[in-house]
Amino acid sequence: MPQLSVVIWSADGSGDEAVESVLRSAEEVAANVQVVVARNARATGTTPTGATQVNVLPLGSAYARNRGFEVAEGDVIAFLDGHMRVSRGWIAAILAEFESLPWPPALVGPIGSGSIYAFASRGGNVAFARSGLQAVAGFDHAFGVDHGSGAPDVLDAILRLRRAGHPERLAVAMRAEATSRRGTPAVAAAFGRVSRRHKNVVAPGRYLAGLLTSPRRLVTTAAHVARSALWPPAETARVELLAYMPPEIEAVVDRAALTPFGSSHRSKTHFLYTAPPDRVVHLYANPSERLRRAVREREAIRANTDLRGVPRLHAAAEGVDALWLLEDLIPGEQPVPARAPDWFGGACDWIVALAGSLGSALEDSPAWSEHAAAVVDVAPDAVRDELARALNVVSGLPAGSMHGDLQRHNIRLDNGSIGVVDWEGAWRAGIRGLDLVFCSLLAEGDEPDPEVITSLTRGGDHPSRPLRPHLQRLGIPDDLVRELLLVCLGTWLLGERRRLTRLGGPPPAKSLFYELLLRCAPELSSSR
Repeated sequence: MPQLSVVIWSADGSGDEAVESVLRSAEEVAANVQVVVARNARATGTTPTGATQVNVLPLGSAYARNRGFEVAEGDVIAFLDGHMRVSRGWIAAILAEFESLPWPPALVGPIGSGSIYAFASRGGNVAFARSGLQAVAGFDHAFGVDHGSGAPDVLDAILRLRRAGHPERLAVAMRAEATSRRGTPAVAAAFGRVSRRHKNVVAPGRYLAGLLTSPRRLVTTAAHVARSALWPPAETARVELLAYMPPEIEAVVDRAALTPFGSSHRSKTHFLYTAPPDRVVHLYANPSERLRRAVREREAIRANTDLRGVPRLHAAAEGVDALWLLEDLIPGEQPVPARAPDWFGGACDWIVALAGSLGSALEDSPAWSEHAAAVVDVAPDAVRDELARALNVVSGLPAGSMHGDLQRHNIRLDNGSIGVVDWEGAWRAGIRGLDLVFCSLLAEGDEPDPEVITSLTRGGDHPSRPLRPHLQRLGIPDDLVRELLLVCLGTWLLGERRRLTRLGGPPPAKSLFYELLLRCAPELSSSR
């Protein structure tokens, strides 16, 4: 029997009645059901008895459901809105639907046969197999709503699974009724955006009856209320998030002077604010432990170098569902791809200086063994053994400080000076040469340039962005360049896989580094 978790989204503090009805339904079949309440931080109320509560920033229903999904432990995850109440037999209906499937799901391709799921007639009442929902990266933050009835984010997830060839099933016995209803312009706008994204996908026949039968009406409605759409949050919404700023940050900035700027991919839920005259405030919603470690590692890097362009951290504090940072604002402009030969040499000098002097071996780094094991775990079968051998060889090379994502978009040029932003992958004792190769790969475009790898593999160098002299300065001998490249490719694949599993946005259409690794690995490992 699959294990069941129920996630209840509470936008306004409601949810007690929903929790009670779920627990009563579970008692009918003596099922041990985990109940998670994802409650907006601005809502008041205590955790209902029998439930786990997660306080989340008010970033909409999709974000809240994803946060609940992360806490949920079941093989099947049911979702319910806080203003709903389930009927008798609701738990039994969910379990019956999933017990009728082959269990556990046998994955076939990107989405498994077990990703079929049951759903009822209202958007806030649905159940997914964990594997299916994870395969489509959860609920897309672009379709979440802050308040109101309806669940465009749920409909979008269903339609994405349907597009992948996994039609849903209607579970008539999954009955739930709304204890209150309230439509908003943002709900209409979000449904319009769902309609536009899936205009060529057949909508579920009885799901949210009438909402997709007239997509033209929905699109027209959405055009009039586009500013109400939740993601990306409007400037006013991002200003409202400052109300959750922890006192440690508020004590050293003028909150009224902060201005939102920039944006990140919506699954990162990372917001930036300028703090005059020369600082920036970062709000990282749902921060990972890796991010917290990167903050510490970057400060250790900065403290051990006189290299300009590493932002100084002035304050850091944990807030409700968020990590807040105050740091230097790095001035300058992004390099121009067409002018890569003009700026690439200076970027290489900066990267070499960042790595620092030769020191202890990479294998002595506290995080290395865990990282190496994770790289091998995600490697394709065809290259796993060779990659494991390369990791073993590279582990004996000296470690060095690295940024971890040193691409053109994160470089700032300012009157001949170089600065670097976005240190979420910082590593005090990391892989020397990784930043260098990555910078070259993406110097002239947003997709990796395979010529960088192939030219080095064949004993040469890229004609306009030579790397060998800089690799030698980092202590990488020519006879180990192949192993280094293989380890770099495996590391980037690991990062790509982690991005693919990040909830909140549709997965990329293709896996760039998976394809690049398979393309380059045979030549990298030949004659070894």
